[in-house]
Amino acid sequence: MSRNISGCPLPKPITLTARLAPFVGKIVTVVTPGLIRTTGVLSNNSASGFTVGALRVPFATSFYILLPVRGRPLLPFNVNARAEDLGEIGGQLVQVGRNFVELIQSRGSVSTLFPLNLFTEVHCEPMGDE
Repeated sequence: MSRNISGCPLPKPITLTARLAPFVGKIVTVVTPGLIRTTGVLSNNSASGFTVGALRVPFATSFYILLPVRGRPLLPFNVNARAEDLGEIGGQLVQVGRNFVELIQSRGSVSTLFPLNLFTEVHCEPMGDE
């Protein structure tokens, strides 16, 4: 549990950098500590982080990303994700990658990418388990 993740299915062999690649040049929203939302064009997507508008976001920080696509839960798991200085979000699991979790938040329909790093904690629970 070195990445603070529990109860989730095994990860797919995809990284956060690879998942963000199709969205380079498109408008996304990143939420950073203090629940500050920055919307802008995604650029400079690299192994260490990415840029939204003028904001550089290292992968080794507390954040989550809202993608400009309607998400579709593919796995029968509920997920709770918590990040330092961001609080907790919950929803339905779309996929687990090598260093991120993708979910549809309970109060929305867009895909949310949540990093797995030192500042985050993720817990999955099979749907229907009471």
